[in-house]
Amino acid sequence: TVCDLRCAKCAKCTPYFKKKESYAAADVIGHLETLLKYVDKIYALSIIGGEPFLNRDIGEVIRFCSDCGKIQDVDITTNATVMPDESVFQTLAHSRVVVHISDYKLKNAKLTENKKRFIEKLDAYGIPYQFFTHENWLDFGPVEKRGHGKRQLKMMYYCCPMNSCNIFNQGKIYRCGRASYMGNHGIGELEDVIDVSCIHSRAQMRKKLRWFYTRSYSSACEYCSDKPENVIPGIQIGEA
Repeated sequence: TVCDLRCAKCAKCTPYFKKKESYAAADVIGHLETLLKYVDKIYALSIIGGEPFLNRDIGEVIRFCSDCGKIQDVDITTNATVMPDESVFQTLAHSRVVVHISDYKLKNAKLTENKKRFIEKLDAYGIPYQFFTHENWLDFGPVEKRGHGKRQLKMMYYCCPMNSCNIFNQGKIYRCGRASYMGNHGIGELEDVIDVSCIHSRAQMRKKLRWFYTRSYSSACEYCSDKPENVIPGIQIGEA
């Protein structure tokens, strides 16, 4: 949950975390190992933040994910303004790893130079990467209960581009980044969360996943605006 940027309207609510943390590799891998016991395969795993390359253990996490036979594809999302150690670039040079670069138009000269050097390193190691340039973000408003009716919630969920962005954070699976933020801060009563530590068999996990993915809306939707506004992405709260 640590980031070197402070993007207004961040979908993961990163600037608004009360306590920002870099999780230890042992904890992240431990939670993943528990999850992997009860699933056949993870087809696509995205490592996100905050800014992942601010975590000193990131190389160990990438290595575990890319070497795990149950994980098919691994991508890591970065703003490309942080230069990790050489060993991290070596770890990224794996056939199943792709780097996704959020291409924000930042005015800070130092961060722009870091981004140039970062991309040069990717090229030097032959690491595949993709740029993601967003014309706009959706602002779902402050995290507060709105009193939506069930029909309204179902329509919001059906139309929401975030409804497939599941977050695995500290051993719990959430429907989206805002739900994860709410869970970390004890906001509201989230019904649709899977606490992997409470799973004890593959059959139980299948049942939980079926329940999780067949719900017609998420309890977190009650804390979003039903009319999200388009906003310019990457606008900084303060300097960046």
